[in-house]
Amino acid sequence: FELYKKWKKIHAQMELGLGKYQDPILKLDYGEAILLSIKTAKSTKVPLHLQLYRISPQFVNVTGNFLNTSVLEVFPNIQGIGTTVRTPYQSPMVGLGYPVNNRQGGSINADIDLGKLKLNGGIGIFAEIDTSNAKLSYIHNVNSQTLSRIYVFAQNWGPYNALNSTYRGVFENVNISDTTSNGLANFKKFFNNIEFQAKYNNKIFGKNYYMFYLTRLNSCQKYLTPTPIIGKKALISQFSQEIDFSLEINKKTSLILSYGIEKILGNGSTDIGDNLEATSTNSFFEKLGLKNLYRYTYARNQKNSLLGLGFDYKIAQNAMVFFRLNKYQYIDPNFIENHLKGWESILELKINF
Repeated sequence: FELYKKWKKIHAQMELGLGKYQDPILKLDYGEAILLSIKTAKSTKVPLHLQLYRISPQFVNVTGNFLNTSVLEVFPNIQGIGTTVRTPYQSPMVGLGYPVNNRQGGSINADIDLGKLKLNGGIGIFAEIDTSNAKLSYIHNVNSQTLSRIYVFAQNWGPYNALNSTYRGVFENVNISDTTSNGLANFKKFFNNIEFQAKYNNKIFGKNYYMFYLTRLNSCQKYLTPTPIIGKKALISQFSQEIDFSLEINKKTSLILSYGIEKILGNGSTDIGDNLEATSTNSFFEKLGLKNLYRYTYARNQKNSLLGLGFDYKIAQNAMVFFRLNKYQYIDPNFIENHLKGWESILELKINF
């Protein structure tokens, strides 16, 4: 069911659903899905967007617009199956606006228009409805497309069998050691997000240019907290920054520069690496002797980076050519085999019909 109500400067939309999943092995009871979206009009000084949702673990949809975390076996290891069936996730840390079943919570976004500078920020708080498997996962924000092209639509690959490829993306599984006797996590997981993005456009030497900035901070922990946390109490914390610069060379051609960096940290309740020596979570602060700003860990200590150069060329009204040359790095000093770096060249043709 879908309900819609419009007031003078407020738009509200609610979606209600009831679902039941059954296969030859598993049979679930009926489960509910409730999604509420409230937006203020763009004419308001600071437009707001409030989103609330609750999706039962029994509400499973393998082709819908939310992520399935309940029925992990629904994704068989068949080549190409990921093009038609949505990949299941192990308690994923996701960005704002991505509903997940067995989860409830809300987020709020605000827009600020300063002419050529446009800002958007949001914060979200979510929690599991029922305890789940002793795992969680996170979607890489940097180098995700590059990693996904190494092994297309594959599960449990990489030197530690932790990577999983989706369409133009990769997520990584994390094992949790604090478990019950039946293999479930000994707690409900809580998730927090903060996102901020900025867009700016102007002219230089008579040519239009555009700058895009996006920063994201996500965390998963054992308790409810108003904001993401980075310290050792977070099971996983993820911080990323991405910057894109676009310069119009002429009416058909644009120069593209890209930069991205991502840091993922785990704590002692998650996977321990194969490096026998603990490593610093921040070598810069370590050199400065700022002990309150770093720690030593045997768990995940990932750093991903991307530096890219490219061109967009408009062939016709409905056709574009995209060229990218990227230098990428995916490393973790605690997981010695996670040491991937190199160059990638991409030539892509897009035609709209």
